[in-house]
Amino acid sequence: MRVAPRGGRWRANLKLLWALSLYWISIYPRTRAELRRWSERAEAIPDLVLRAHALAKLRSERMVLEGAAAFALLAARPHRVDVIRACVTFEIVYELTDVLGEQPVEHPLAHNERLNRALVSAVVPLTPHEAHLLAIGERDPDYLHELIDACRTALMRLPGHAAILPTVQRLAALAAHAQTLNHGEPADRQRLFAAWATSCNAGDATWWEFAAAASSPLGIFALFAAASRSGLEPEMVVMIDAAYFPWIGAVVWLMESLVDHLEDACSDNLSYFGQYGSTDEAARRLVAVTARAYTAARSLPDGELHTILFTGAVGLYLSKHEARHRSVRPVAEAIRESLPGPIGPLMAVSRLRRLAQRLSGPRRRGHHRAARRRWRARCSPRRAGRRR
Repeated sequence: MRVAPRGGRWRANLKLLWALSLYWISIYPRTRAELRRWSERAEAIPDLVLRAHALAKLRSERMVLEGAAAFALLAARPHRVDVIRACVTFEIVYELTDVLGEQPVEHPLAHNERLNRALVSAVVPLTPHEAHLLAIGERDPDYLHELIDACRTALMRLPGHAAILPTVQRLAALAAHAQTLNHGEPADRQRLFAAWATSCNAGDATWWEFAAAASSPLGIFALFAAASRSGLEPEMVVMIDAAYFPWIGAVVWLMESLVDHLEDACSDNLSYFGQYGSTDEAARRLVAVTARAYTAARSLPDGELHTILFTGAVGLYLSKHEARHRSVRPVAEAIRESLPGPIGPLMAVSRLRRLAQRLSGPRRRGHHRAARRRWRARCSPRRAGRRR
């Protein structure tokens, strides 16, 4: 049963209106500029395969990248741009290593272990890039390195960065290991994943819920935003970490798995959602886990904004047409009905944004060739000099 949030419906609606206004007026234009910058850079990648992967991820995951930038709603105004850049570049690194990890190689675990260290490197300043060069080969590693350096630079500009570094590095290491196992040999993947998650999990989450939480970077984004304020206390870092890991991160990643369920069933992909024994079991458990995540978000300072971000992330996936398929629709509807937050309006925003993205796709593709020429003209003297 849906329970109205404390503070009254009017207050919640006003907070949502304020958050949406801030996002579309201030955060979205800066996010769009940041994504345009990296699209132009990706257009200049000389290797055709790597360029195609990089551009495809920037297009297909654009709404996920925009969602990462939405955590700047929590940021102090003077450092809002730094939070946007840190969140967006970290998510691009995540998406790039994800698609590269799916490519066939002789030793996938060893290959992906090196490759996914890029996630840790993005939040560990002053570390070398050699591991990522080995993982990508000679196909323009500079693209990944520039992303990592941009994330590091933005992170170090945040006044509270020292307080969050140990925690974000731990979360990045968990995500890196989860991604490595997720792209392992299909025959051993579930066994290795279950053994690792069970050994690390000290709570009452199932192994696949823990694995979903470990894969999620949402806690990292929330900590980036928290670090935008000076005087960040260690207790606040602990509170944010405990709220996002495992429950908030797990729920959002399980929603992605829910909408990908049919695709995963037709491939050798590991499905977190598919680990539940039945639709009824999945609905009962996910409603309970969603309630824990919502309560955790609401308990934080700026709890109304955290719940809007959490509800918006859930709505991003429940608004997809895959969530209406008969195999998962009862679960999706049960989760939607259980959420006290403004899930309906946020789902509507996601649907409109998705429609706008489809309509603007041909126009954006028309700029790719010009963008590639602009970036090469900008960077060619420096790059030529370094190669000599």
